[in-house]
Amino acid sequence: MNIEQNSVKYDATKKQITVTTYYDKNLYFANCIKKLLWCRVKPLPNKLQGIFSVQFLRIFCLVGAIREGTVLLYLLYNHNFSVRIFVYFLCLFVFAMWCDKIICGFTNLLGTLNSRKPIIYRKSPANRYVAGVAGEFAKSAIFKQEVFISPSEFSVTSVFPDLREDALDEPPQREIKILKNDIFLLTYQVCGKHGKPAYLILLLDQSVHFNRKFYTEKDWKMLIEVMNEMQY
Repeated sequence: MNIEQNSVKYDATKKQITVTTYYDKNLYFANCIKKLLWCRVKPLPNKLQGIFSVQFLRIFCLVGAIREGTVLLYLLYNHNFSVRIFVYFLCLFVFAMWCDKIICGFTNLLGTLNSRKPIIYRKSPANRYVAGVAGEFAKSAIFKQEVFISPSEFSVTSVFPDLREDALDEPPQREIKILKNDIFLLTYQVCGKHGKPAYLILLLDQSVHFNRKFYTEKDWKMLIEVMNEMQY
């Protein structure tokens, strides 16, 4: 990427930052993956029914990890290490410790990629997010993204011009994370029944990730300083 074509401009009269970034298809998808890795995951409730209880899953996986660990120790005692048993033990142990986050993260990923309505409002089930983005980049190899940031909100030009926020069931939730080399402006759709939020789906098309290496040092410094002044 030629970072000279990307820019950060600040309009002091409007108190608005305009960040312009150019993406090819691979860079755009890589950016989407990073947003998914940093999005907020709503924890599962501890009390669910039957075998879907988080505590039941923890105990089940912990018992399995103890069993595999015992077998592994026996094999080590007899100088016969087994990679397969070690992998089983490691997977079961990790799942026992963080099964709620793993399940939520996986569910959030599937929901984000497969839920048509929050991501792209089209009737055809074939127009999922990945296929839709690939189709847009087939028309034009480069996508120019413009992000407008003010003290109270942010907005982003969409790779899908027919996406409309009024197609969402409820107003989206927004989250901003400012790190040393990254800035995330994340937008979530609240999904639930009877007005009670059940889980959040990340709206990839309305979420933004800025990486320091995409911009000149002068532009990045200005972006951080102005966002701090806006109390983000």
